Amino acid sequence: MSHRPNPPALQLGRATIPRGQGVPLLTHGTAGTYHKLEALRGVAACAVALHHSPFMLSAKPAGFVLSSYLFVDFFFILSGFVMTHVYRERIAQGLSFKDYLLLRVGRLYPLHVFAHVLYATSIFGKWWLYEAGVGATNPAQALPLGSFWTNLLLLQGFGVHGYLYWNRPSWSIGAELGAYVIFFVFTVTLDRRGRLLAPFLLVLLLYGALLVYDDRRMDITYDFGLLRCIAGFYLGSCLLRASRKWGARLSLGRKAQTGAELACLAAVVVCVSNAASSQLFLAGAILAFAASIYVFSTGNSGPLGALLKTPWLGKLGVWSYSIYLLHLVCLEVAGDLAEHVFGLKLHVGIGPIAILLNALVIAFVIAFSRYTYEWIEKPFRERVKARLAAGPRRARRPDSEAATRDPVGTI
Repeated sequence: MSHRPNPPALQLGRATIPRGQGVPLLTHGTAGTYHKLEALRGVAACAVALHHSPFMLSAKPAGFVLSSYLFVDFFFILSGFVMTHVYRERIAQGLSFKDYLLLRVGRLYPLHVFAHVLYATSIFGKWWLYEAGVGATNPAQALPLGSFWTNLLLLQGFGVHGYLYWNRPSWSIGAELGAYVIFFVFTVTLDRRGRLLAPFLLVLLLYGALLVYDDRRMDITYDFGLLRCIAGFYLGSCLLRASRKWGARLSLGRKAQTGAELACLAAVVVCVSNAASSQLFLAGAILAFAASIYVFSTGNSGPLGALLKTPWLGKLGVWSYSIYLLHLVCLEVAGDLAEHVFGLKLHVGIGPIAILLNALVIAFVIAFSRYTYEWIEKPFRERVKARLAAGPRRARRPDSEAATRDPVGTI
């Protein structure tokens, strides 16, 4: 940060912060700060894709790959952190529920519809091939007809089925939308003062229940997925509130920042890799995700933070929502081709070639995601924001334009 006399101010929505004063937490206008978190989201999306890959070195996946579904919890925590930063004050100052929900649905739902229809198309194609004698099982046999519509409406994480069907990762999008509604309601009622204690106790209660529930190692989706999402969301919200309250006192120098970044990386890798063996490591993974979000949300950067600010990782973050929703269909189709066309025995592992195939398919997913972002995500998001900004007879408050600004979106 510069310390020159009389520097220009940095505008953050309604708040103005003089340049030269350390910004200890996420700032929407600080170059490279939000981008670090965005890049982390892209890396996490690729980790979830790796968890769903049919291409394994051996019959038993490595511990990190086996438990990398936990990065969905990273998304939830980051979502609460960013949403509290971007929306809490605006909601408190009068952003309507209609506008708020339209922004969030406009950000998330169009790509979900595309991904859902794409996955259904792949199932139809596999069924057609099965009828033609290719494949040993009918892919449509295990799909209840009604589940197509519940998945389309993002209800699959609310206990309506006893399993995840169709494009399985989309359960978390429905849970996110549910958390957004709860966040708005709580902000205008029980959480009007924005205190830290009540949401922190809620987080402890929910995680305590989820960690002991049915010994599922937090792989809780179709039944209590909303509770898992709320726990992570409000952990992120608590993290943002704590950062605002105590962040200035915890500002790190360059060496300490470097050590903190490396410690977060090590903690995430170790805890995720061992999450299947111990509840302690499972809880540690959640805490490591939260710590990583705090450390990489500061204005300072060590070597890892500098890496996250590189343009190519920034693009990965921008395309992360598409990567998350589109990876499963791409990996399943690639797996079917490898098994039925090239004769690979995927169920027993395929050795080092799995590394190459994973790299190729995930690279394809990233390339595909670039276009779905440009052709689906971005146009619909901008259309919704333009509609809100130019709504008929809208009462224009001093910051009404800011009320239509939306973060690049969360998973």
